[in-house]
Formats: sequence, structure tokens, C-alpha cells
Amino acid sequence: MERRLVRAALSETCSVYPDMPDRLDALGSLAGKLEDIRRANVVHHLELMEAAKAQGVQVICFGELFPAPYFALGTDPLWLALAETVEGKTVGEVREAARR
Repeated sequence: MERRLVRAALSETCSVYPDMPDRLDALGSLAGKLEDIRRANVVHHLELMEAAKAQGVQVICFGELFPAPYFALGTDPLWLALAETVEGKTVGEVREAARR
């Protein structure tokens, strides 16, 4: 039986958006910037994907909320606007990058 090695990588959800407030009571200031936050984090993860590919990684797993700061511990409705369907921008961008 032939053995096959599959190289995998995992990422941790960490927002790279540069203007994240450092206080919870200031999160409301991000209301008009959600697309900028999503974009910064998606670009970062696509760069991680390319770096992983260069290291021979075949499977990469991103955190469940990688396009945003990890907000699942709270109930602020602000973050609901980042929800997407499987046909949304984020899945499309990752799908396209995976095909390259």
C-alpha cells in the first residue's frame, strides 16, 4: 500500500484591520467600515494561503470568522452585516485563490 502525505495548515482568527478600537464601547465606530474590515482580513488570509502553498501545504483551514474580528462571544448586532451566503464575496475569493 502506497503511503501518501498530506500537508495541512491551520490559521487562528485574528483581525488585521489596522484601525480596530481597543475598547468594546468604541466598536460602534466600525459600523460603516465592515467591508474594509472584511477586505483587510480576506487579503491577509489569501496571503497566508499563498505562503502555505509555497511550503507545500495542500489543505488549509481558516477560523470560522476569519473575515472579521472574533465576535462570537458577544451579541452586538453590528457584526450581523458581515454574514454571507456560500455564494458571497468571501467564499468566491477564497475559491478562486484555491484554484490557482
